[in-house]
Amino acid sequence: MTIEEIRARGDYFYKTIRRRNIGEYLAAAYVAGSFSWRAAVAHGALVRAADVLVAAGALFVAYQLYRRGSARTIAPALDDTSYAAAYRAELCRQRDALNNVLLWYIGPFVPGLALLVIARTAEGNAAHRTLALAGAAVVAFVFAVVWFINAQAARRMQWRIDEMESSVHAPR
Repeated sequence: MTIEEIRARGDYFYKTIRRRNIGEYLAAAYVAGSFSWRAAVAHGALVRAADVLVAAGALFVAYQLYRRGSARTIAPALDDTSYAAAYRAELCRQRDALNNVLLWYIGPFVPGLALLVIARTAEGNAAHRTLALAGAAVVAFVFAVVWFINAQAARRMQWRIDEMESSVHAPR
């Protein structure tokens, strides 16, 4: 892989991560806002607490995304070796963030959503109970898909890292 390819990939990678994060921040704002509104109009204390926990989880995820997965620019003025090393470090950082989505991306939603299921099943209404359990199954499926997609993306980043390392160590 030539340094021109590495620089082009680095620029594209930065733009891709930035676009992804903007979408994630907007989604987190929507979730936090809508669950905050739900908490404000909820009648039961458990449902209100669950909604607050989900809203807080969304804000926590946005913060963690900023901390762990923000797009870091690579100074174009760096010499070729330094640029390649910075790009590799950024790939590793993003890979590590993707490998840990269970902890910082999915996990923060679990307490609020679990409490929401408990609150709805405790209401005694069979329809609410059935709906809550069906909703829990759908959420569990979505969480599994999110985890799988992120694990696949982390593997692709590891392939890029391996590709860079093999081209650097390849005989010329």
